[in-house]
Amino acid sequence: MEIKGTAAQEIGNLATYGHTGDFMTVYDMKGADYSSMIINTCDNVTVTGTYTHTLDVGRQTWCFLSLPFDFKVGDIVTENDVKFAIRYYDGASRATTSTASGNWKNYGANDIVTAGTGFIFQASQDTKVTFTAQANSSRNNSVSNTVFNKALAANDCSDAAHKGWNMVGNPWQCYYNIHKLNFTAPISVWKVQYGYGTYEAYSIEDDDYALRPNEAFFVQCPTSVNSIGFPVDGRQLTNEITSQNGARQMSPTKKQRWLVDVQIENTENMRDKTRLVVNPEAAMDYEINCDASKFMTMDANVPQIYSLDQSGTQYAINERPLGNGTQRLGVLIQKDGQHTIQAVRNTLGHVMLYDSETGITTDLMLNGYVFDAKAGYYENRFSLNFNGSEATGISSVHNADEAEEEVYTLDGRRTNNQQKGIYVVRKGQKTQKVIVK
Repeated sequence: MEIKGTAAQEIGNLATYGHTGDFMTVYDMKGADYSSMIINTCDNVTVTGTYTHTLDVGRQTWCFLSLPFDFKVGDIVTENDVKFAIRYYDGASRATTSTASGNWKNYGANDIVTAGTGFIFQASQDTKVTFTAQANSSRNNSVSNTVFNKALAANDCSDAAHKGWNMVGNPWQCYYNIHKLNFTAPISVWKVQYGYGTYEAYSIEDDDYALRPNEAFFVQCPTSVNSIGFPVDGRQLTNEITSQNGARQMSPTKKQRWLVDVQIENTENMRDKTRLVVNPEAAMDYEINCDASKFMTMDANVPQIYSLDQSGTQYAINERPLGNGTQRLGVLIQKDGQHTIQAVRNTLGHVMLYDSETGITTDLMLNGYVFDAKAGYYENRFSLNFNGSEATGISSVHNADEAEEEVYTLDGRRTNNQQKGIYVVRKGQKTQKVIVK
């Protein structure tokens, strides 16, 4: 629904609807959610009656939600009186304990959840759940035509990876383009797709993403930041990000940043990824404005991948200088079996994955790496080497004739044993196929 015009308008009772949990996967794949949508460009619209929002909720599925109005937990109604749980993320607890686990806390019946606050909700059975707005000015947020600002708690501590965490949410009853946020640090969302869920970190600079209606997400606020703003020009009726509505653009002059998204996938097509960004202006230590801490999935079937620094901090996004050109990767295997690691986005160039258990080196620019592993954490098995990547600038300072010749099989594995077959030979920045007869 779009509301236009300049004349004052009053809405009596307002009821909106949406979908969550397992239902969400189907609707997002179509590129347009079946939730109620409201975009108002009139400066004088008010809701004078009751405002309710009803959501379809799948059984025993944690839904990451945010509503555009204040509501009381004790006023929540489920169809057939289905039992439910509702929790908030305690960023102050995380700052105190310096740990990413154990920070979910239960709301009480008398608690008021304010507009734009993120929370999680789970019902014991498939049901419809109805939230009722408090009889205050927050009823007008969905039909407002001014920026929505959400205060952020400092949640300060000495550990940069654990300070400043807040769970907030899309305050508009429509999609929202993250490029329009008055915020520059990465955000982390719970992403449900193809029947499984995992957390994914998005960079405001590097990723095109539209928040769903009622979608909650995590932010880590830098020391000088005390709010996150949602200007009205980020509202949209679909999840498409285009050049017309503010897709990310390449800099007119080449910016000295290179990135690679490294994905792990099991044989059930369940995936997770981590990002490495090489930036000579970044610090090697954790920086809130560009790095993102890894949130581990609640789904016991999905493998996880992340990078690590010397202190053991786990990164979903790790922006760092070149350093020695190597980066340690961590992997959590949830179930015994075969897995694949590959680069699904790569502006770094030749990025070499080394498996210390098998001794195999794979050029992720050429192919993925398939390996077997038993369930458990592997934090010293895999590493990336990107000394020969575009980020080093080797091509501008060295002659390719002086470089060492490297030979790879067609599946990207480095080898010194050249039997009959076709190989990829790399020398400096030059790559060619060679047939050995």
